Amino acid sequence: MKTQLKKQCDIELISPDKTPLFVTLDTMAVLDEEGTFKEFRIVVTDNSARKKAEEKIEEFNNQLQSTINAIPDLMFEVDIEGRFYDYNAPSAGDLYVPPESFLGKTVSEVLPPEAAAKIMEALKEASEKGKHRGMTYQLTLPYGEKYFELSIAKKPVSKTKSYFICLARDITKRKIAEQQINKALKEKEILIKEIHHRVKNNLIVMSSLLNLQADYVEDKASYEMFMESKNRARSMALIHERLYQSTDLREIDFGEYIRSLSMDLYRTYVSNPELINLDLDLEPVNVDINTAIPCGLIINELVTNALKHAFPQNRNGTVNIKFYSKDENLILEVTDDGIGFSPDIDFKNTESLGLKLINVLTGQIDGEIDMKVNNGTEFKIIFPKVKFKG
Repeated sequence: MKTQLKKQCDIELISPDKTPLFVTLDTMAVLDEEGTFKEFRIVVTDNSARKKAEEKIEEFNNQLQSTINAIPDLMFEVDIEGRFYDYNAPSAGDLYVPPESFLGKTVSEVLPPEAAAKIMEALKEASEKGKHRGMTYQLTLPYGEKYFELSIAKKPVSKTKSYFICLARDITKRKIAEQQINKALKEKEILIKEIHHRVKNNLIVMSSLLNLQADYVEDKASYEMFMESKNRARSMALIHERLYQSTDLREIDFGEYIRSLSMDLYRTYVSNPELINLDLDLEPVNVDINTAIPCGLIINELVTNALKHAFPQNRNGTVNIKFYSKDENLILEVTDDGIGFSPDIDFKNTESLGLKLINVLTGQIDGEIDMKVNNGTEFKIIFPKVKFKG
């Protein structure tokens, strides 16, 4: 009976064209029944292709591991039930609990209920859509509160069970910065509101002082000058009051502002509401403060002029105020069916303080003004929506 002694080894050879060859030698020593050596049998297997494939796989794995190690995020592999199978962490201190306390367990067993519920909801979305991104959760670690942003991708490797790669990015610094910014913005908002409130109060005091001073004036022309100045202060105070009450400190609903201002002027100048009507057609358009203040003064002048002068000697009539947007412009129209201005008046060159103010203020808002005298008076002012810088 013959026996065989076997041995296997891998060696590297160089082919005639200098290409390395990786071969496996299977050697066998054949002995006869008495144990005497008879012959060697050698089988040479070329494993060069397999060796190259193994080297590429090893290179790829090393590169992948280096990439994973370079990622500053926590990385976990979980299944659809939220059970942890593997992890990678830049530092063990970044983990909520040690690895032995969570591997093989579900997120519901390891994490606080609120965080676990959020993660399970994100896993559900990733299972349906293939990925999830953007969910944040909070954990209390030994050294303080931490905020994490979660990204999940479904692994395409298993046909029987779904597995997911979860990246948890530490966004604590960003979250704290956001909280500080929000706090600062809130404080700034309170401060700006207080400024608007105080400016409004100061303008109301000025208006009241002008009103008191007017009581000591005997001639009618001077009295009316005081009253007109009082109303101008009141028109500006109303804007600051609106801004103080608004949730947006940059702009106000100008349609509502016109309604309040025009009704104030109507109650001031119209003693008999049965004679003069006020018709308002106002679109709710937001206007910033730099535009609102000069435009408010324009409205004050136009409406005051119409209510005071268009209907002398108990004449009946209507004052129409229209405000709307068209394309990139805002349009203000104030018309009346009263006696009207003189047909030959040049409203851009006049000694009237009211008309001078209207022209100057219209220029401030980059607007254009048009006046028509036909069965009354019509003023039309067109100005851009864009916020000019005052």
